[in-house]
This record gives sequence, structure tokens and C-alpha cells, in this order.
Amino acid sequence: MDNTGIVLLLIFILVTFCISAYEKVYRWEETLLDFLNMYSKYFGELLVKVITIFILLAEVLIATLALFALYKIYSSGTLDFARYTFIGSSLVFIILLIGLRIIRDYEGASRIAIYFGVTSLGLLWVSLA
Repeated sequence: MDNTGIVLLLIFILVTFCISAYEKVYRWEETLLDFLNMYSKYFGELLVKVITIFILLAEVLIATLALFALYKIYSSGTLDFARYTFIGSSLVFIILLIGLRIIRDYEGASRIAIYFGVTSLGLLWVSLA
């Protein structure tokens, strides 16, 4: 169990993105309405819908990568997919941060920064392992 910390961070990412994607899928109308209320002043309705779908797909992709990374760690001990997961989730958090900064939601942006810090820690940890 040399990679316990990395495994725990991957589980954190897996849970975070799975729950977020689940909420978007099963509360689609509510999610879309919330996003439209937040972003329609800055972007058109169509663009908000496209961005919401993009974020949902990115969350599913990152959750899948995290799951595959956990499998690869336990099956062969390789950390390549863990690295991809941390990079991908960092990019998603940067995209979310940009959106929150555009609408001047500084409290939300500060919360996203914490998630970004966790994924950066994971990337550093994988690089040192």
C-alpha cells in the first residue's frame, strides 16, 4: 500500500464527480434552470446549455478515469491514469473557476480553489512517486 494517499485522493475525485454528474442527470431541468439564472446575463441560452452538457461529459470522463486509475494501481501498480485523472480534474476545476469568476461568485470560486488544491496535491504526489 505505497500509494494509499493517491488512492484516497482518487476516491475523493471519483465521489465528487460521480455525485455531481448524478445530480445533473437526475435533476436536469433544475440544474439547467440554475445555470441559466447564473449565466444567461453573460452568455446566451444555447451556450449555457452547451457548456452544461460539456461539464457533465467532463465529469463523467474524469470519474471514469479515476475508476480506471484505481484499477490500474491495484492491478499493476502503475500511476499513469492517476496522473491523467489529476490533470483532467484540474482542468475541469479551472473551467469552473473561470465561470464563477465571470459571474463574480467569489465564494463559489474560493470553494472550487480548494478542490483545485486537492487535485494539484494529487498531481504532485504522483509526480514524486
